[in-house]
Amino acid sequence: DLDWDDAYYQTFGYSEEDTLPTLESWSDFIHPDDVESTLEGLYKIVESGESQWSAEYRFKNKDGSYAFTQDWGTVIHDPKGKPVRMIGLMLDITDRKKKELTIAKQQELLEKSQELGKIGTWELDLVNDKLYWTDENCRIFGVEPGTVANYEIFLSKVHPDDHDYVNKEWIAGVGGKPYDIEHRLLIDGEVTWVREKADLYFNDEGEVTSAIGLTQDITHVRNSLKAIEASEVRFRSLFENAPIAYQ
Repeated sequence: DLDWDDAYYQTFGYSEEDTLPTLESWSDFIHPDDVESTLEGLYKIVESGESQWSAEYRFKNKDGSYAFTQDWGTVIHDPKGKPVRMIGLMLDITDRKKKELTIAKQQELLEKSQELGKIGTWELDLVNDKLYWTDENCRIFGVEPGTVANYEIFLSKVHPDDHDYVNKEWIAGVGGKPYDIEHRLLIDGEVTWVREKADLYFNDEGEVTSAIGLTQDITHVRNSLKAIEASEVRFRSLFENAPIAYQ
């Protein structure tokens, strides 16, 4: 048998006159996309002899909509270890899941916009010497997504001819100068151009403790400017060496 307490009616909108889920029909109240994983997890716990089970799935309300639920259960065994009963707690977590889905969607849109704009973001924790990069920032620097770096690893990706310049500008930033620079990276033998901009944060003693910034791949912009400059040089050369005079 499957027994429900009074809170069930209030949570899912049913009345005492409604047909409640039985042990046989319980899966009919679970969202079709969640049935297999929910039952598989439950059977696995029962067959293994474990006593604690938990699952998240969507459960049908009286009006036909589905509520996100968190379900916990404790399996009671007889002296021979045979499961004979389960006592559970079912919690409506719809509001929490909607917020989580909204946050996940916003994160997805942020990651897509960074990918399309070739803009990565980063956070430097100077207290613990850790540099956190978004996936797009990792892509720009040619490292695996999720890599936690530091200033030395960042500097190792900077073009050798730009090391001194980048260091100088960072030190100036620590001194209060706005950090907004363009420089080259050297990734697997390939040169790319980036723009970096950051806000630095100081403690009460005036020491930099952290920084949050962005890295934008501007290689295509630099290449376009270079092509325009080359075109202007060619045009000027043709003009200056033309056999006829122009007025």
